[in-house]
Amino acid sequence: MKVDKYTKLIGLLSVILIAGIIYILVIYDLEEVEISINEHNNGKIEEITEESEDLIDDKMIYVFLCGAINNPGVYEVVDGTRVFEVMNLAGGLADNADQTVVNQAQPVMDGQQIYFPTIKEVEEGYIEEISVGQYLININTASIEQLITLPGVGEVRAQTIINFRNKNGRFKSTEEIMNVDGIKEGIYNRIKDFITV
Repeated sequence: MKVDKYTKLIGLLSVILIAGIIYILVIYDLEEVEISINEHNNGKIEEITEESEDLIDDKMIYVFLCGAINNPGVYEVVDGTRVFEVMNLAGGLADNADQTVVNQAQPVMDGQQIYFPTIKEVEEGYIEEISVGQYLININTASIEQLITLPGVGEVRAQTIINFRNKNGRFKSTEEIMNVDGIKEGIYNRIKDFITV
């Protein structure tokens, strides 16, 4: 009988020990699985975050290049693009362009208009530089090509301005441009920061 009791006790202890070992192994495996899942999810989250940042970085904007550029027009570029990069898309500067007055290293902005003056325009004062890459159009001397770079001024309105000054003489102030047919206060408010006399 004593042998049977000891045998049963040893058997019971063995079962408990085996059960404990199995429990420990199961818990360990679950922790490993959880760590693996977390690492996997974190990787996915980082991947998604990087993709989102890429989408933000790839925002497209529109820039209008005009003046002494080989292929003037509106160009679609990635936000953060530099002036020289858009210039290259437009075929580069024309042979008669002044290459020093526009800051080619500055980033472009959505809706920005960049006018590249000729060497002659700069020498003869047709355009007055107010800061690097920014110019005021002299309404007393500007050509049609220069006038149409102003907001709201097309070829017809530009020709009307030229006809007015040919008939009436030089503008004495920028406000006098409102005496031109078709240019009232609304148009003047749009162009006043871009013109000079």
